[in-house]
Amino acid sequence: MLHGGDEAPVDVADGRIRYRTARGEDVVHERTVHAIGDADWVLSEHVILPEGTTDGLRVGMEFTLAPGFEHARYTGLGPWENYPDRRASALLGVWDSSIDYLPVRYIVPSENGGRGEVSALELTGPPGTVRTSHAPLHMVVGRPTTAELEAVDHWWKLPRSTRTVVHLDIAHRGVGTGRLGPDTRCEFRPSAQEYTWQWRLTITAPER
Repeated sequence: MLHGGDEAPVDVADGRIRYRTARGEDVVHERTVHAIGDADWVLSEHVILPEGTTDGLRVGMEFTLAPGFEHARYTGLGPWENYPDRRASALLGVWDSSIDYLPVRYIVPSENGGRGEVSALELTGPPGTVRTSHAPLHMVVGRPTTAELEAVDHWWKLPRSTRTVVHLDIAHRGVGTGRLGPDTRCEFRPSAQEYTWQWRLTITAPER
């Protein structure tokens, strides 16, 4: 169900990935994966940002599910879109939604559909069920990738897709008032150099 390699899970696996920012600075992402059951893992994440970072965009995980997932159920702030600087009207609860109704279709496609303080997420459809649980994270679930959102100037130009793209972020920047107003205040801009968190991923095949 998760796009990626077909390697069999192991009891413990460690990885280290190094990214390069647009300014040529290094971001280091270290991960330890513990298999605790059949299609059940605990992932420990550690991200090191460039020294002097004062205005990060987001720090977290992104993964893509195979086509066919249709429904989302999550525990967190909802039911509508909310971000670190736009959450006064959001309520903490358990919320259900079609995945296609989570995004906000702004005329000019951009970051959208986020929900804060999410501690559990369940995605279901004909391929099965994917569950995550963790300390509160910022969640974005939708069909387009970030690259697709940045490549077009109208929502209707986005390519149609039945995949599901999931972001789970330990830190996420506020959005301010968008293109027509002031930017977000400093307290809503990720500024730490290191982030450490843990989350659980469980995949269940559909019942036959």
